[in-house]
Amino acid sequence: MKQNITNIIIFAAIIVVVHVIYQIVIWPAAEQVLAAAQQNGTVAPRHWAILLKDMEQQICFMLLFIGLYYAMIVSRAMNADEVLFHEDFLDGIGPKRADLIDALKEFDASEKFKQTPLLRTIRAAIRRLIITDNVQNASDAIDQTIEAISAKNDNELAVLKYICWAVPSIGFVGTVRGIGAAMAQADSAVAGDIGPMTESLGIAFNSTLVALVISIFLMMVLFYLQSKQDSHIERIQVFCEEKFIERVSNSPQHSNADDVVLTTEASEA
Repeated sequence: MKQNITNIIIFAAIIVVVHVIYQIVIWPAAEQVLAAAQQNGTVAPRHWAILLKDMEQQICFMLLFIGLYYAMIVSRAMNADEVLFHEDFLDGIGPKRADLIDALKEFDASEKFKQTPLLRTIRAAIRRLIITDNVQNASDAIDQTIEAISAKNDNELAVLKYICWAVPSIGFVGTVRGIGAAMAQADSAVAGDIGPMTESLGIAFNSTLVALVISIFLMMVLFYLQSKQDSHIERIQVFCEEKFIERVSNSPQHSNADDVVLTTEASEA
């Protein structure tokens, strides 16, 4: 809940800051360029302020910075357990059931890493191993937890995916608005004054251009995060197999249990 309130405040701050920048920098610069062009009797040049001055571009920039902030949150969440991959924090886990219980209590008491994907997976495996005393069940618990983490990762990127869709859509809204305004100036163009029609077409093309450029950048960020999430899940899988499953599988307790099963199966055969 606290994080949601923080995100809303930051989103509102981004909207305000972008609007203030438009009021202080972009709109005054665009007005100067348009005034100079009108004074000279020419069409406004392809100035950066002209490209950015319209409402659609402003909304696209707001969504750009909101998307980048959201991408930072997702990336930071993935890096929360990075230190665990470089430490043998499973060193205290032994073959005895009491060792597993003590390790689980220690992990549950870790407020800093308790909800990180790696520790969530390890905790689920330990619980399953304590309950069933079966390494295969612990391995199944790891697979199930990783699937849940993968689904959670997809949900976390839902907002960013929506922004990547919304930005070019807003650009196309500007295109429709500009073309509609240009069609309304058709009579002036027929009379020989093409300035208003050209300005309206500029709204259409500029909004599309800016929206597509921003969309390309956001899509690159989205694909980077998806690739990073996939790599992170793979690291969790490998870590659990190499540092946990192999350790408990090679313990005398579970080795003897496997031998009993094999002996029973051989006797029945």
